[in-house]
Amino acid sequence: MSSYPADTFLNLAVRGEVLLEEIDEFIDQWHEGQNSESISAFLGMTPEEYALWATEPDMLPYIVRARHEGKALPNVVNDNFKALRIAARASDASKVARLGRWLKQNGYID
Repeated sequence: MSSYPADTFLNLAVRGEVLLEEIDEFIDQWHEGQNSESISAFLGMTPEEYALWATEPDMLPYIVRARHEGKALPNVVNDNFKALRIAARASDASKVARLGRWLKQNGYID
């Protein structure tokens, strides 16, 4: 297994020092270690970021983008949601529905 600097996955991803696919290696490290911190803290995610990623893993690029650009996560997700709704294909329909539910459940859209 790779040895990473003592930094969180999300910080390293924002700096472009790890690939997004490498999150699995960080999760393995968390499971193998004697960590007193939550997995979300170990990954460097807020509870909101972790909840979104845990329910919709392909939203990870948007979580990283929000951090990198200093934007609020709901704004980045909502922008993506709007774009997906406009260009939705049948294969994207369930993803659009899940994003819509997440935005509604968290009070970001009506």
